Amino acid sequence: MTFKKYVTFSFDDGLEQDKRIIEILKQYDLKATFNLNSGLFGKRGRIGRIGDYGIADLPEKENLLSHLLKSCPSNRIPADELSQVYEGFEIAGHGYQHDNLKNIHGADFDTAVGKDLALLEQTFGRKIQGYAYAKGGHSEEAEKYLIKHGILYARMVETTGSFEFPENPLQFKATAWLIEKQLPKLVEKFQQAEPIEHDLLLSFWGHGYEFDFGTENCNWTRFEKLCEQLARLENVIFCTNEEAFLSKH
Repeated sequence: MTFKKYVTFSFDDGLEQDKRIIEILKQYDLKATFNLNSGLFGKRGRIGRIGDYGIADLPEKENLLSHLLKSCPSNRIPADELSQVYEGFEIAGHGYQHDNLKNIHGADFDTAVGKDLALLEQTFGRKIQGYAYAKGGHSEEAEKYLIKHGILYARMVETTGSFEFPENPLQFKATAWLIEKQLPKLVEKFQQAEPIEHDLLLSFWGHGYEFDFGTENCNWTRFEKLCEQLARLENVIFCTNEEAFLSKH
């Protein structure tokens, strides 16, 4: 049996910055999954940050917190643009209003998850099989609800630094967050790794607004250099998270 090597990207929140991300991905023939909140389409705001970390959603109008934190736009793409913007990419659920599923119980899942998935499927005309836990909010109850509604995998916010497929796809931890320092070294390590006993997965996740921070680890030039480095890899499959996990079935 021949084992394979997969590379995936995953971006959260359906932000205007995704348009530029997609341009770069297409330039290097890469793929990605975009995790959207169907109850927040078109919402405008800013993300307040400390260093490389976005820590607070700020209103579009300035308030006290806006003066205390550095910030950048975190505007979400309007509903009437979505199909065109994300054509050719995977769409996954991310909570109707960016809901933390750790705090959701019982019938409230029907709105936080069920309604979200239904609206995404209506918008894009296809079955949604992936999910990303907003704010990393995970629970056994959430897992059971996701499985019941046909979700194949669900991505968490923790990272592993490894190239292993998760034992439990509903607790999928990516290899790295795109703000981490060691990304080029991880790609080199992945290039050298041989899929002798099982398939390998190099997976990244992040938010588009992070590239607007303009710090050493969070900037557009660094992201494009990462894509360029990945595009030079040989004998790998660039795909969406859905495609990678479907390969295991």
